[in-house]
Amino acid sequence: MKRFKTKYPGVFYRESQRIGGSGIEKVYYVVFKRKNVETGKFYIHEEKVGRQYTDDMTPAKAARMRAEIIEGKRKTRKEIIADQEELRKAESRRYTIDRLWNEY
Repeated sequence: MKRFKTKYPGVFYRESQRIGGSGIEKVYYVVFKRKNVETGKFYIHEEKVGRQYTDDMTPAKAARMRAEIIEGKRKTRKEIIADQEELRKAESRRYTIDRLWNEY
């Protein structure tokens, strides 16, 4: 798919089929640098931030989200998913009355 520039640095969009409707919708992405904790080297990270109609996303909102991610005020989607997975695993390890009864 082709990237289309916006007037905001580090923000671009791609066109894709609209979800829940007919036509084309813009999907906004942000690009930023992240430092690898283990090696200390920087790498470029690209992340989807939202869709034009579904998430009511604009290039200005995407640029604000990019700034928050760079400043550390907002987590990336990968970090959010990893946190949810960790909570799910912790919940499955926790004892419930039913599990205690079955082990008894």
